[in-house]
Amino acid sequence: MLFGRYSLRCVTAWAGMLGLVASFTATAAEPAAITVGTAAPVSGAPSAAENAASDPLLDSPGDGSCGPPGRIWFRAEALLWWTNGADTPPLVSTGIVGQPGTQILFGDDPVNAGLRGGVRLRAGTWLDCGQSRGVEASFFWLGNDGDGATFGDGAIFRPFIDADTGQNSIEIVNLPGVVDGRVVVGTGSSLLGAEALWRHNLCCDCCCCFDPCDCSKVGVRRDLLIGFRYLNFSDRLTIREDLFPLDPIVVPGTGINLTDSFRAFNNFYGLKLGLALERYRGPWSLEARPQVSVGALVRDVQIRGNTTVTIPGVPDQQSTGGLYALSSNIGDYSSTRFAVVPELDLHVGYLIRPQLRLLVGYSLLYIPQVLRAGEQIDPVVNTQLLPPVVPPVTGPQRPAFPNHDSDLWVQGLNLGIEWRF
Repeated sequence: MLFGRYSLRCVTAWAGMLGLVASFTATAAEPAAITVGTAAPVSGAPSAAENAASDPLLDSPGDGSCGPPGRIWFRAEALLWWTNGADTPPLVSTGIVGQPGTQILFGDDPVNAGLRGGVRLRAGTWLDCGQSRGVEASFFWLGNDGDGATFGDGAIFRPFIDADTGQNSIEIVNLPGVVDGRVVVGTGSSLLGAEALWRHNLCCDCCCCFDPCDCSKVGVRRDLLIGFRYLNFSDRLTIREDLFPLDPIVVPGTGINLTDSFRAFNNFYGLKLGLALERYRGPWSLEARPQVSVGALVRDVQIRGNTTVTIPGVPDQQSTGGLYALSSNIGDYSSTRFAVVPELDLHVGYLIRPQLRLLVGYSLLYIPQVLRAGEQIDPVVNTQLLPPVVPPVTGPQRPAFPNHDSDLWVQGLNLGIEWRF
């Protein structure tokens, strides 16, 4: 509807101008009934050329284009964006979950959330002098160091739900006199995107004036954006245990290392449609870009787990499986979903030099149905699948692959510069 309203307004304006020109043309074409000589020009009256030159509706940046001077533009922005987190079950605790006095040290809260920094680059060029057709491309990257932590002081446990009994249980990580150990939890995520767009002017209202010193006129242009959109969101969560049993029956120096690794990759490929709405007044500018992309969201999850037992004088013993990653869920999983990804960019600009504009803005991005690493952890464990596995194994094949998806939103502030030449 927005496209139709703008197009209707432009067509109506041009139809009115054509009607006015036609009426003047018809009047001029009518023959005069009486001819009384040749009229002399009135002294001091402006000529038609002077009238046209002074008509504000005919003013332009000087080269007949509709927009800021410069055929090529480049924009660089620093990003300060927020994201929502991924839900995880309790991963580290001081006891059995649900019992009085037990504290959850990690998990049971969203991870990989909060503030993060990044960068966005955009470049483009007009293909004609009137700035009515052009191409542009952009790239952005948003990183995150994660919410990792190390636990090894006091009583430390890894909680799970026993698949046979349905009751909360624990694995000992550190307990004075029993096991000397620690657990390290590492998380992280990143988001990047790229696009290649065709830009076509729909309408250019009034006169575009770009004099930063004195201009009371307003320039407005509306462009259609269409092209290809790519997004990649990656998420990871790793849990590593280093255990040294203190039981006298265990060979001194024996060590046990357990690792659970969960990784999720989401790749979006789609067609982008949008509008670039710009308004200029003197050195100030206002830009809005409502956009939407439709396409395929390809989702991949990798689950890995292993246990290594080191005994002095004996070769290391490797086994598949950790605690949350066992033979029942270890593997690669892939799926594809149709997705609609809306975006919004708002910018206020100020021309600090003839070709250099300072920009401050806000951006919003929403990606539905993404897979996140922490949400692929199944806390229900069949203890018969813990390494080393001794057949026959009975009971349910747990942990399983939950295939749980959620929506990702990203929003934040931008600060950048734009150079046109």
